[in-house]
Amino acid sequence: MRSEKPRDPVAGPNTGPEPPYPVRLSGPVIKGFGRGSKDLGIPTANIPADDLSEKHSELTTGVYYGVVALDPKTYQHGTPEGSTSTAVVLPAVLSIGYNPFYKNTVRSVEIHIMPALTEPSPTAAGQEGQTKFNRLPDFYKTKLNLLILGYIRPEFDYVSLEALVEDIRVDCEVARESLLREAYKCYLVDSGKTSGRVSEDHHPINYHIQAMVNIFQRLTRRRAQSSSSSPQDLDADTTGPNSAASHPHGIHRTVSTSSGRRSWRYEEPSPRHLILISDTAQFDTHIVHRFQAEGFQVIYIPFLGSGDEDKDTKVLKNIVHEKEDELENGERYAIVAYHRPAYLLLALHHTIASNTNPFPHLCALITYYPLSSTDQFTYRGKEDCSPPGCSDTGSIFGPAAKSTYLPIQIHIPGPRVQPCALWPWMKLSATEGDVTYKKKHRCYVYTYPGSRTGFAEREIAEEKEGEVDVDLNPDDEISSQLAWSRALSCLRRSFNVGSHWPVLDIETVWEEYWDSVTGELGMRKRNRNSDGSEPAVGMLTGHDHYGEMGCPAGEVFVRCIPTQAGGSDISTLRDFFAHAYIPAGPADQHIRLLSRTVGADRIVDEMLFACKHTAEIPWLLPGVSPTDRDISVIIVVVASFTAGQITRQTLYWDQAGVLVQVGLLDSGLVPLSKGAK
Repeated sequence: MRSEKPRDPVAGPNTGPEPPYPVRLSGPVIKGFGRGSKDLGIPTANIPADDLSEKHSELTTGVYYGVVALDPKTYQHGTPEGSTSTAVVLPAVLSIGYNPFYKNTVRSVEIHIMPALTEPSPTAAGQEGQTKFNRLPDFYKTKLNLLILGYIRPEFDYVSLEALVEDIRVDCEVARESLLREAYKCYLVDSGKTSGRVSEDHHPINYHIQAMVNIFQRLTRRRAQSSSSSPQDLDADTTGPNSAASHPHGIHRTVSTSSGRRSWRYEEPSPRHLILISDTAQFDTHIVHRFQAEGFQVIYIPFLGSGDEDKDTKVLKNIVHEKEDELENGERYAIVAYHRPAYLLLALHHTIASNTNPFPHLCALITYYPLSSTDQFTYRGKEDCSPPGCSDTGSIFGPAAKSTYLPIQIHIPGPRVQPCALWPWMKLSATEGDVTYKKKHRCYVYTYPGSRTGFAEREIAEEKEGEVDVDLNPDDEISSQLAWSRALSCLRRSFNVGSHWPVLDIETVWEEYWDSVTGELGMRKRNRNSDGSEPAVGMLTGHDHYGEMGCPAGEVFVRCIPTQAGGSDISTLRDFFAHAYIPAGPADQHIRLLSRTVGADRIVDEMLFACKHTAEIPWLLPGVSPTDRDISVIIVVVASFTAGQITRQTLYWDQAGVLVQVGLLDSGLVPLSKGAK
């Protein structure tokens, strides 16, 4: 039973919604119990509550207030006579629960939509029997978006129907007065010009409602476009590596090394939305270009923050939700976050009470140095403090995975440390009551000894715009490349590694490269003239879209480590492939692939190279005259790729073994283990 004490005129703090609010709900309007209008005279709009307990455990049974948005193209509501309001976003009061007065056995979400705040309140206190509740035409199946801003009271049982109606009337007035407060005007502006509409002020906490209206506007535009434009003309990108100019045929292929090429196929690409977030107004354009070149649609969000962790978390969550609301049906997105925003997003996935992820359409979260302060790099590791529910992200995508988990990567500089030393919300084990072990995500922490904060944002090359970066840390460069490979692998898998990708598969490019090399060798064996330089040089220097990607100087090179043969620009590469590398040398050169490891942005091949030393081999034995001896050596080739383009190629082999085979080194001088001898 409800207390007889007077009701408070407002609910919630005057400073605005506090966590867990705002809370977003949405769904089609469905038929309810039929009692709202008939028995109570209070029309309600019901939305499904099937998964409410799982997705929003913070919403206990009770009465709440907030705002709703209805699609203006599928719903046009009437207004009281003489009213000029055309509001799409309206105030609302709602109940979540079982309605003890009616003894419901099924949980429901019943929403009463009130008139715009500038309209006279029909539920204002007056003479008995004159109270009327706002009534709208039926709008079943219309999508309703709800933003809950605060909690009013728990559910009560009542001694009479009249007592129930009176309490609902007071609920409406409490909701109305609560929304009229200054801190809530960013959700509904109380003015004659924009009655009941969304504020145009650029205030962080108006994102939820603005996103609702944006959705309806985009739907309207797309309906108009679909009737006048062909699908391929919509939102066409005419520049960049993923434009029609770069791939005019729209066909992509895969290669089988055992049975030859597979058939060409056409697949309609789906967008891969990637949000970059950091705490600086500007961001490294090289990173943006690299992600774009890899096929992602990239936006950068600068988030400077206020220093208040709770406030910043709420604002950042709202910003991400706004971007999430802009997605089309079935689309997903990933986030790569740096510094303070990375910490806030990581904490958000661990500290909320619900075991569901706070961003339903997020498919991957990559965080770099997500620490509350740089002082945390002086940590001391704690014993027996492993984070529950954390594993290598590779296990998420394996065939044995039975559940869908959000992959979270954490990249931090310094030595390996127990995660609980940095993030206190990971300190408890599952048996001790930790709330994170049931989360629908899996984390993996990567550490980079010798590196500094910001290592992943530094330019990769030693030169930029002709100036040498004297402060470049070699460990940072190595860590940056390693972190990039790990992040790219996670992102590609999260967006479904088996589906069409806007850039060519790297193994396809690698096979084409070796086709050109061995093809030239075959032509030479048939005593035909050939120039092995141009095809290979073209694939390495990127005549298609490499220049658009803006890769810094010095990133493209070929290097044979034992002999230092190779090249790093068009001139030296052309000379290397024309005069030093295969097919230059003996006519009976033979290459056989022994093993291959394919990663997200690199391939490692183990190959057997064999020939009779009847001619100089400039890349293997530069300056050594033919010895007419047989050579057989295993060569390891490491190839790095950017945007489906070969950028680096490094070759390793046992040079001492080669020298022994051609008689230039005494085998007795080569150190061998006792077992080998």
